[in-house]
Amino acid sequence: MEIQSQVNAMLTMQGINQGAPTRISMNSPSDKHGRRVVAIGRMFGDREDVPENAYRIIVDEILEFNAELFGARGKIFSDIDIGSSITWSKAFTIVI
Repeated sequence: MEIQSQVNAMLTMQGINQGAPTRISMNSPSDKHGRRVVAIGRMFGDREDVPENAYRIIVDEILEFNAELFGARGKIFSDIDIGSSITWSKAFTIVI
C-alpha cells in the first residue's frame, strides 16, 4: 500500500487526476534493465481486481508485438488487440 500512496502523490504533483486516463509506457520485464518500451497505453487508478503491485492498462499502441505479456505465460502482445485491458507491473510502468 505504501508504494501506491507514493504513486498517487507523484501523480497529484504532476497534475494528473487519479482515475483519469494517464499515458504510460510499458517496459519489458524480460529486459534486465527494464528500459525497452514495448507498448504505450493509459492507466486507470486503483481497481479492486488488480494486484497491489500492478496497474490496469488500456493498450493504445504496441511497439513490440513479440514481447511477452506480464503475468500471462506464453502470451505476447500480438495475442491482444489495441484497446484491450491488461494488468501490468508497476515496476515496469513509466508515466510519460
